[in-house]
Order: sequence, then structure tokens, then C-alpha cells
Amino acid sequence: MKVNTIKKPLVIGALIVSVIMAASVMASAKVTIRIQDWRLAEEPAGPCLEEIIAAFEKENPDIDVILDAVSIADKITKFVTQSQGGDPPDVVRILTTDVPGWVDMGLLRPLDDLVAKAGGSQYLTDFTEFLVDAMTINGKLYGIPHEGDALVLYYNADMFRKAGLDPDNPPKTWDEFVAAAKKLTNPAKGQYAFGMLAHPSIANIWMQSWFLANGSNFFNDDYTDTLLDTPAGIEAFKFYVELYTKHGVVPPGPTDIDYAAQVNLFTQEKVAIIIGPFATYGGIKLDNPNIDLRMMPVPGKVKASSGRGTVYSIASGSKNAEAAFKLIQYITNAENQLKFYREATMLPTRLSVFALPEIKNNPELTVLLEASETAVTYPIYTRWAETNRVIVDALHAALLKMKTPEQAAKDAAKEIRMIMKR
Repeated sequence: MKVNTIKKPLVIGALIVSVIMAASVMASAKVTIRIQDWRLAEEPAGPCLEEIIAAFEKENPDIDVILDAVSIADKITKFVTQSQGGDPPDVVRILTTDVPGWVDMGLLRPLDDLVAKAGGSQYLTDFTEFLVDAMTINGKLYGIPHEGDALVLYYNADMFRKAGLDPDNPPKTWDEFVAAAKKLTNPAKGQYAFGMLAHPSIANIWMQSWFLANGSNFFNDDYTDTLLDTPAGIEAFKFYVELYTKHGVVPPGPTDIDYAAQVNLFTQEKVAIIIGPFATYGGIKLDNPNIDLRMMPVPGKVKASSGRGTVYSIASGSKNAEAAFKLIQYITNAENQLKFYREATMLPTRLSVFALPEIKNNPELTVLLEASETAVTYPIYTRWAETNRVIVDALHAALLKMKTPEQAAKDAAKEIRMIMKR
């Protein structure tokens, strides 16, 4: 008994030491990752994402996730600055247009090895093909699609009725669009037809749909030349600019209108028509659920508009790539894409979710789904950041009447060709 009395505290002490050591090992094994995402700063997407990530942490107690909300206007600058400073987020949401340039700068990690462990090509087959193709650069994959669709025009059916227009028969040609737009415009009441978004943060990918509807684009298919100064390109650019400078159906100051301002103008019923993806639908309904909201294709000669998408990528400087990819897999799985569709009004990028009756057979989505079938991707070009600035400058010069639309388009094309030759 005496011997046992001596050993008992020793055994207990050893157990305590073991527990402390085990806890220390567990603590040291815990991984912290950061996700940078502008959707976290938006309603209703932000709360939905927070719920999904909280569920991920519960299922993966060895991973802590730091939420880094960023404005869409600051998303590029913040990611590039942090990456170059050695403190990048592990996971980052990216517009497809930004990926090639960031790959060229060495800021993104190829995902092929991680995808291979997840099932390789079989894993990718359930994602929208044009987005997977867009994210495959020089034979390597750099992003997993999360949301994607096409741009359409949203219009206020009540404003159409008050203007003597039939909301069930929206304009299909440019001439019809201008005629309807003039009826929808009353500057004395502060009411205009089209909420043009010409802010540098997003101006050109919103304008691209008008080029596509005219059978043109900013570039040719292999990005060896620009189409801005082709007859169809100049015609599209001139039409778009003159909605403001000639026809007066756009509110004052379009160069200062960003995405949020465009939606606000619409929900306040100061404009009757705006352009946007399905995410715009949710923002409108959240701010003004009483609007009789309709969709129509971008009018023009061709049934085509911008195919947009956002993807999740991993920064090349991430020290926890496997944990980061695990989070990406979780957010983009079928269950959570469906949740994001229902609660954040974002269309999924998984074909299995698209095929569900509540999406496939939803009459409100008919226009959007048809537009997605003929969509042409946003520019996926390594020099997009530079050429984008040139096109924005041309748009602003024409809107401010510093140049004619024809001259602005020709000057921009010349400058873009110089960039392409560097």
C-alpha cells in the first residue's frame, strides 16, 4: 500500500504531462487560413458565405478560417499589394479577367496536383466547361469556378407600363431600344431609361455585351489583334456612347457610376433598365422587393452577351495550400452551391445543380439561362489590365466629348496594338 501511495501521484503527474503534450501537439497542428472575398462585404451573399464557412470549420476543427472582406473596387490592389508584400490570403475570389495577369505575375498557385487528389478530370466534369477552360492557362489550372452566368438587361415593368410600353414585349433591336428609352426618360423628374455603368472598376466588361450583340468583341479569338476599330466594333462603341451623348437616356455623370450606384438608381426607380448578372437580381429584390422585375436579352443583331464568372484560387505564397483547397472544395460543392443560389441569388457552376428542377424549370430564369447558353467569356488575356485601361480611357473620352466615338475607338485600337507587340 505504501508503494502504491508513492506511485499514484507519479502516475497522475505523468498523465497530466501527457495530456498537456497532446494538447500542445494538437494546437501546433491546427492550421489558420485566410479567405479574401468581396462577396463577404455584400448582401445577401456575405451572411450566406459566413454560414458555409462556419459549417466548414465545425467539420474541420483543425482549420481556422479568417474572413477578409474586401470591396470590389479594392480587390485587385489589395491582393496584389499583399502578395508582393509576402502576406497574401490563402484563398481569393477572382474575376476570370484578372487571372491571366496574376498568373503572369506569379501570384497564383497551379491547382493541378490538388485537383488530381480530388479526382482529376472527373472532379472537373461537373463544372461549367467554359469557366474551366478559361482558368486553364498554359496547360495548368488556376481556379475552381464558384458562380457564373451571362449578363442580361433588368427592367422595371411598371415603368414600362407608365411610359406606354408593353413590358411583355421588350425591345429586340437597337432602334427599338432607343425608341423605348426615349419614352422612359424624363429629365425634369430625374428619370432616365438606362443606368449606364462607366466607372473604371467594371465599365468595360459591362460594355462588352453590346459589342457581342453586334457581332463584335474587344479582341479576336486568339488575342492577336483588337476589334475596336473594325466597322462592327466602332458601330457598337458609337451606339453605346451616344445613349448618353446624343439620345440623353442615361443619367448625368456615368463615369462616376459604379456597380452599387447602378443598382441604387434602379431600386430607387430613377432608371428603368440596367445590365447585370443574376447577382444583380438578388441585390434589387433585397433593396426593393416590390419592383415588378423582368429580364430581357441585350438587344442587337446577335444573341450573345458576356459570360461572366468568379473562381476561387490559391495564392502562390500560401503556406497551407491543402487546407485552402479543402475550403474551396467545400464552398463549391453541390450542396453549398445550391444554398448560395437560394440565399444569395448566384447561379451555380456545377452542372448537377443547374439540372435541378428548381433552377432548370424556373420561368424567372428562362432569359438568363438562354443567355448563358450563347455567352462569350469575359476577356481572358494576360495584358487585360493594360488594355482595359486603354478602353476605359477611350470610353471616358467619348462620353465627355473630348473625342468622337470613332476617333476614341481608333486611338484605343492603335494603343492596344502597341501593347500587344511589347
